[in-house]
Amino acid sequence: MGDEYYISVVGGAHIYIDASAITGTVTYYDGEEKLGTSKYSYGGSEKLKTYDKDGYEFVGWFADAEFKTAVTELDYTNPVDITLYAKYKKISASGNEGGKKGGCGSAIGVSFAALTALAAGFVVFSKRR
Repeated sequence: MGDEYYISVVGGAHIYIDASAITGTVTYYDGEEKLGTSKYSYGGSEKLKTYDKDGYEFVGWFADAEFKTAVTELDYTNPVDITLYAKYKKISASGNEGGKKGGCGSAIGVSFAALTALAAGFVVFSKRR
């Protein structure tokens, strides 16, 4: 890139020139927090990194902080320096999305646990008589 090479060949030689590979740098962000960087190269096969975040599920990478332009892979034909923003979705401790807790499943679980405890108490009480 911008360098000039001059070669003189006498007698039918084979010449192989391995110039520096064209590379780009990916800088990863979560909001304003820098998560890290990675390199990728022309004709390469590097993959986008992912970063875990407690209590959140990774949704994907975006070229803008407003999450309008999704980026799913690198352009190996034109490596350039890029900045990507992580989009995460909050998950609750119960595994429900959106932080909602409870619901019918929880009520049924509590009812089943209460009935089991009552039945166990009845069996113990019956054996003491």
